[in-house]
Amino acid sequence: MLEQEEEELQGLKDEALSEQGRVSGLVSSTSSSISAYEGQIADAEKTADALQAALDVKNQEIKALEAKLAEERRLEELSRRSVWRSISEVTFAEGDEYLLANLIYCEAGNQPYEGQVRTIARLRRHYGRPLVNTEWLARIRGNDVFSAYPLYYLERIGCTCWGFVAGKYQTYEPWESMWRDLEADTP
Repeated sequence: MLEQEEEELQGLKDEALSEQGRVSGLVSSTSSSISAYEGQIADAEKTADALQAALDVKNQEIKALEAKLAEERRLEELSRRSVWRSISEVTFAEGDEYLLANLIYCEAGNQPYEGQVRTIARLRRHYGRPLVNTEWLARIRGNDVFSAYPLYYLERIGCTCWGFVAGKYQTYEPWESMWRDLEADTP
């Protein structure tokens, strides 16, 4: 009987060791899975943070665009309510001549496109009404129709040109004084 109990005890001990090995294997496998999931969770958190940062930037851009749209709508409404007057009735406040001179220099001075757009925006903000330019084709300074017309079209600026026709007054030719100035500046 003692031997039989010893054999049962040995069998139980073997089962216990076997069960202990199985449990150790499960613990090890679970631990590995947890480590893998921790890495995946960390990667997912980094991705979520990056996406949140990108979303914040886009939201800021949207707010800036909405503010710009609101300002453009305000200016459009101001322009719509403006009353047109004869040019002889217009008086210039101090500094207006400077703004107009900037526009002329912007065109005749052959400024880059960005400079022209900034000047146009400044004039629009200041006057809050449509713009028309009558002196814009300074060919002797490098201005031409192909660069000016698209700007006027995109910025919705009226322009007139009285020098396209080879007529009686030869307005298609540059002024002689301009040629002399240009030749004097050329090395």
